[in-house]
This record gives sequence, structure tokens and C-alpha cells, in this order.
Amino acid sequence: MTILQSRCRAIGLALTLGLGGPALVTAAPTRDAGAALYDFAIPPQPLGDALSLFARQTGLAVLHPPIPPGELSPGVRGRRTAREALDRLLAGTTLEIAATPRQPAGGFALRSVRRASPQGSGR
Repeated sequence: MTILQSRCRAIGLALTLGLGGPALVTAAPTRDAGAALYDFAIPPQPLGDALSLFARQTGLAVLHPPIPPGELSPGVRGRRTAREALDRLLAGTTLEIAATPRQPAGGFALRSVRRASPQGSGR
């Protein structure tokens, strides 16, 4: 598969999932996103950099909305499935996994999470 074909599949995936607006496509080869185990060594770092490294290590697409400035990932180490590793990379951030597509391109779509106010509702 050529790079152009990979990117076209990833763009099609974004459109299928309704991710209009600025979604980032970092990689998109054919692979099952949940079955394989990978050896991860992604240190704590800015979230965008961590997601790019995750995509390079797994070869899976990661589509996401804009990342707030200063958003940090705690990193992930060890042998894990892609989903387990991505869950750890996103821990404590404003993003979560929205979908694991069942398409030949494989990969993940992320969405923003609204965090509850630490002060509560005030009732």
C-alpha cells in the first residue's frame, strides 16, 4: 500500500466517524488495532508527541481533535495491546478513545472529554 493510499484510507475513516474539523492523521496501514502486542517505551512528554510516537510504533491511525497547549501524557512502557497503551497515554488528559474502527485501516479515533469542575455544582 502506498503512502497516498494509507492517507486516503485514514481520511475516509475520519469522515466515516464524523470527525469534521481538524483531525490529525498520523499513520494508517492495514492492521487489527486490538489483537497484536507491542513493546512500548514512550516516556512522559507532550501529548501530541506521545501520540505521534505511538502511531509510529504501532503503524496505526490516531485521529484526534486539537490538543490543548501544555497537555502532557504520562507515557507508557511494557508489552501491551495498542488499546491498553493508548488508554495509558491518555490517562489524566482531556482526550479519550471514542472509537476503534472495524475497517481495514485499523486505528483509533479520540474525542475531547469535559472534566467536571472540582468545586461541584454548588447545590
